[in-house]
Amino acid sequence: MAKYAHLITKGIIVVLLIIFTIAVVSKFQDKSGHDIHDNNIQTGHMEISEEHCRMMPTMDGCEIYNLGTGNSGTMDHGSMITGIESYLFEMIPHHQEAVDSSTMLINKTLFLGDQLDQLQTIASNIVSGQALEINQLTTWIADQYSGSTYIPHYMNMMRNTDTITDVDTLKKMYAEDMILHHQGAIDMSNKLLELMTEEDKVIRVTEEGMKFRNEIKAFAQNVIDAQTKEIAELTQILESYTSVSTH
Repeated sequence: MAKYAHLITKGIIVVLLIIFTIAVVSKFQDKSGHDIHDNNIQTGHMEISEEHCRMMPTMDGCEIYNLGTGNSGTMDHGSMITGIESYLFEMIPHHQEAVDSSTMLINKTLFLGDQLDQLQTIASNIVSGQALEINQLTTWIADQYSGSTYIPHYMNMMRNTDTITDVDTLKKMYAEDMILHHQGAIDMSNKLLELMTEEDKVIRVTEEGMKFRNEIKAFAQNVIDAQTKEIAELTQILESYTSVSTH
């Protein structure tokens, strides 16, 4: 009986391993049923929309839209911010996209056999840091704007990489997009601080109200400082991928 019990246990373990492997591989199949070894999707090329190029006109592949090289075509994140309420509501989906994209980069590149490096460390810091900030933003909304009917206008900025299986392409796309993404958060934070500076000249608030406003200012300044630093790091990392095409 002991012999059979051992064989049964071993068989169960093998079956579980097979199920796990199938589930993991299926996670990275594209809609056409190609798996990660399909040479047809290992080129790293993907179609770039005109909308995305309007946000980053200098990105590889955007020259086909003749958008120029200036910033006139980029999304104006600052225009979405009209005060503290809009900032809190808009920053949550903005942060959530950064968390989701960073988590995907880490999981997918490591699954494809890549080694942990500086880019994945930055992505990990984004996940942990911005997840905490989402909790803080949510708490402020619950405390200060529980009856708000505000609807965020934020639109996703990061490109879909579901069918990309080349590690270098994934990394370059992530770095390119996250630089733009971070700049959006910086613009939103700068706009809020400008508005609050003007408000401080004319409004009168309670001590508790001033404490809340100071917390918001500190939060926005931290976003500016942290993401400015990460933009510099991501820009330096991109220099290693100049020969990699992302379109």
